[in-house]
Amino acid sequence: MARLQINVLGPLLLEVEGKPVGVPPLSARALALLVAADGDSVASSRMHQELWPASGHHSRRDRSSRTEVQQRILALRRLLDAEGVAPEKSVVRTEPVVVGSESESAYRLVCGPDEIDAVRFERLVVDAMAAGQSASRSCELLQEALELWRGDPLVACEPVGFVADRMRRLHGLYESACSELIQIQTELGRIDEALATAVRIADRRPQDPQARAQVAELRGRLRARRGDELLQRQFTGLRARLSVVRGDLFEQKAANLVVGFCDTFDTSTERNELISAESVQGQLLHRLYGGDVKTLDRELRRGLRGVVPVVRESPRDKPKGKRTRYPVGTVVALPHEDRWIFGVAYTRQRNDLVGESSREELRLSLEQLWVAIGRRGQLKPVAIPLVGSRLSRVPGVTGTELLLLIVDTFVRAGWTGSVAAQELRIVLRQEDLETVDLPAVERYLSGLDEDGRRVGE
Repeated sequence: MARLQINVLGPLLLEVEGKPVGVPPLSARALALLVAADGDSVASSRMHQELWPASGHHSRRDRSSRTEVQQRILALRRLLDAEGVAPEKSVVRTEPVVVGSESESAYRLVCGPDEIDAVRFERLVVDAMAAGQSASRSCELLQEALELWRGDPLVACEPVGFVADRMRRLHGLYESACSELIQIQTELGRIDEALATAVRIADRRPQDPQARAQVAELRGRLRARRGDELLQRQFTGLRARLSVVRGDLFEQKAANLVVGFCDTFDTSTERNELISAESVQGQLLHRLYGGDVKTLDRELRRGLRGVVPVVRESPRDKPKGKRTRYPVGTVVALPHEDRWIFGVAYTRQRNDLVGESSREELRLSLEQLWVAIGRRGQLKPVAIPLVGSRLSRVPGVTGTELLLLIVDTFVRAGWTGSVAAQELRIVLRQEDLETVDLPAVERYLSGLDEDGRRVGE
């Protein structure tokens, strides 16, 4: 018998002897139907109704319907069975059944308990909730079960009859597993892991106020336990420390600051047309420069001396704002009291005043930023917001990915030269916390060695 792996917790996936196998839609529906039967046989007439619902009712003795089902079963056997396997040893067995007063063929899937993800999922959840199981062991079993869940089960089938019953049972076990796991993780003091599980439930039930309330409650407990510092990691090989903190960028003491700009280095927040007063760039103007646009512009012009512009727009093409464009990745060091403000152009401002950027442009900008900080920053701690989020967001990139990109470029800069700062402090505002999966970031950091490289590389 061939070694199989049939996954129906999400879109159907099939592996035979460890290799992915493409399954045509009708065959996928037939296979999912047999999995939904949970070891019972499925009559040929029911198979036909499920595979060809638009064809209407057929007599169980209708030769054409029997032939259509038999052809689909043969196609499944070619996918699932090793070459030369006799029909009585096939993964898909044929059995006679009596439906009403008539006899017809039925088909049953014969697989090992670990060859179907839904069966394994059910067993793991039941074992985890068994009496006498230790909390830590239950936690492991539930996490293993939930890793199998890729999405709604048995989606290749219509949710009617025994298929609907199996779907409801699997959904019920999933909800129970998540709730139980949150409770166990909380009891074990793993609030960050409990939060990640709660977020998963809330994402599946966006209209459920209880799910949202649970996320909020766990976030509150996590904040109370951690204070403003949410995560920290020491990279002894780089002689640098990373911290993720909740707070206000402009209240970070004894640290150089990073502020994102567009490629024109616009500064005016009048009517929020060019720059929003609520943005980090707008706050730079009003909180550190007292709203004095002329002074900030003068400092920017001084810092941009020697930088070759990309283009100078005409008044017709760009009637509002500055018209000189600089390369994405340009960094300007602005002296302010006892520290530096590093302005980095990571986004392009279109002529309709909408900012746009990409993952590649943001990476380039961060790489240039660390070089500039290494030259001017005097190894002082550097505080950086979640660049690429909010109004100047990079499309298609999550808050978690933005944070990890900041970390990745920082440690890589340390591999190729001197580290940019002895401490990198990533400052998150409250709204940023809604977009960043802190447990995922913590897992990523725990997989780095003392030089910031992935363990095993």
